[in-house]
Parts: sequence; C-alpha cells; structure tokens
Amino acid sequence: MLDGDRSEVRTLDLRPGDLQFFLGRFSLHRVTPNTGDTTRLLLIMSFSERPGSVGSVQRIRSLYGKVTDEHRAASAAPVRADALMD
Repeated sequence: MLDGDRSEVRTLDLRPGDLQFFLGRFSLHRVTPNTGDTTRLLLIMSFSERPGSVGSVQRIRSLYGKVTDEHRAASAAPVRADALMD
C-alpha cells in the first residue's frame, strides 16, 4: 500500500446509521471528513488482559481531545499487557 499497490484496498459505502467494527490498530485506515448535517458518533473500544490499563496521555488526548486527572496519574505507573506503543 505504501508503495502504491492498492490491490487489497477496501472502500466501504457507509451511510448514516451504519455500524462498523474493525481492528484499527492493525489496519491502515483513514476517515473521511464529516460533512453535512448528520453527526458522526465515534466509539473507540479497547480491551486489556490486565485491569487498570490506561492509554497514554498523548494517545487519550489525540483520540478524545482532552484528558482527566486519572489519565495523568496513570501515566506515572503504566500497566501494559503488550509491548505495543500507543
């Protein structure tokens, strides 16, 4: 894909009310700008095998636009179930 091979690219014709689940962390993807009068709702679900896992302050801010004191406190002692970076 990065070299211009689009043979495996999938494009979806989504309409208001459609629900889409995919593994975004493992799928190269982009989202088109939201235009018109319909609000786009976004839910980012994450699962961890270890209780107490909280995304990094930078990742939470990039996803939701803001962080809480709980996010800042969790960044001092991160709990990770994998070696992946946010």
